[in-house]
Amino acid sequence: MLRCLQPIPACATLVLVLGSAAFAADLPAPVYKAPVYKAPAAAPLYSWSGFYIGGNVGYGWGKANTDIAYAGGNVFGAGPSGDPFDPLPAFAHSDSGKLNGPNGGGQIGYNWQFAPKGVFGIEADLQATRQKNSNRFTDSFSVNDHSDNTTFLDGTTATDYEAKISWFGTVRGRLGYAWNGVLLYGTGGLAYGKVGLSGTSATTVTTSGAGVVGPPFTTVAANSFATSAVNLGWTAGAGIEGALANNWTWKAEYLHMDLGSVSVTGIAPTGATFTASSKFTDDIVRVGLNYRFAPTSAALY
Repeated sequence: MLRCLQPIPACATLVLVLGSAAFAADLPAPVYKAPVYKAPAAAPLYSWSGFYIGGNVGYGWGKANTDIAYAGGNVFGAGPSGDPFDPLPAFAHSDSGKLNGPNGGGQIGYNWQFAPKGVFGIEADLQATRQKNSNRFTDSFSVNDHSDNTTFLDGTTATDYEAKISWFGTVRGRLGYAWNGVLLYGTGGLAYGKVGLSGTSATTVTTSGAGVVGPPFTTVAANSFATSAVNLGWTAGAGIEGALANNWTWKAEYLHMDLGSVSVTGIAPTGATFTASSKFTDDIVRVGLNYRFAPTSAALY
C-alpha cells in the first residue's frame, strides 16, 4: 500500500514545477530603466553689485607746460619815449617740466551688475601727492646811453619757478565686463585738484659809472610771485579688478588726467611786467584694495 503512494509526492512536485514554468512563460518580460543622472547644482556667479570702499597707492608721471614772458620797455620805468637809454628787450621762455612722484588715497563707489555680465558703477576718490618740478630761466641785457654812446649798465634777470600738484581727486563712471570674479572696465569723468605756480624774479645790475653819479656798483633785487587754484578738469582710463576672499577685491588702474592751468602777472625789479602760466596733466598708475559690503554671490541665470 505504501509503495503505491510513494510516487504521489514526486508527481505533485513535477506538476508544481511545470505549472510555475508555464505561468512564468505567460508573464511579460521585465523592463529595466536606466538611472536618471542629476547634475550637481551650478555655483552662483560672483556678484559685483553694491557699495564698496578701499585704498590705493600709485605713481604719477605728470607734466607742467610753463610759459614765462617779460615785456620790454624803458629800464626801471624811467624816461619817456624820447629817453636816451635803450629800452629793455622782451624775453620769453617755455618749458615742459616733469612732475613725477608718488600718490595715495582712498575711494568709495557703487556697482550695478546687469545682463548678466555687464557692470556699471560710480566711483569717487581723493589723493595726496608730491608731484612738483622747478627750473630757472636766465636773460641778459645791456642798456646804452645814446647821448654819449656809452654802456650805462649790464644786467641779468633770473626767473626761478616751481610748479606742483598738491592733491587731486576724481568722480568717474565705470563700465565693464565681468568674467565671474574678474572685472575689466573703462572709466572716465571729472577730475579736480589743487595746482600752483610760484617763484622769484631776481635782477642783478652792474653799472659802468657812465651817466651815473658816483663810482660803478652792483646791486641785486628780487620780486616774488605765486598763484594756486583748485581746478576742474577731466580724466579717462581703464582698469582690472579681481575677487579675493571674504568680500575683498584687488584692483590695478591707469588714469590720464587734465587739471587745466594757472597764471600770474608780476613786475620784475627792472620795472618790466611779466606773465607766468602753467598747464598741468598727469598719467597715473595705481593698485589698491576694496572691501565690498553686499553679498558677493548671486544666481544670475
